[in-house]
Amino acid sequence: MNELLSVKNLTKTFFELRPEKTPSFILDNISFNLKKGGKIALIGPDGSGKTTLLRLLSGLLLPDEYCLKKEINSILIENIKPYKNHEKIKKIIGYM
Repeated sequence: MNELLSVKNLTKTFFELRPEKTPSFILDNISFNLKKGGKIALIGPDGSGKTTLLRLLSGLLLPDEYCLKKEINSILIENIKPYKNHEKIKKIIGYM
């Protein structure tokens, strides 16, 4: 397989950011693929979700489907689920 990263229908909300308890969508139904050897850039203003996406990719945050007790299939890095395999992911992705 030639795919390094697969993100499919990824959603992340933070309820605590809105006192009226309506969800604040930080990432809403994001999908993209990255093939080995490819490049990707994240650009956008403060608060647009760049850091949230990186935290999800590195397994530091959990996608909404985990909170809803569903199987997480929205993020795969070399067919590895980041939230389950921190040690393997640390060797693939750098984040600071």
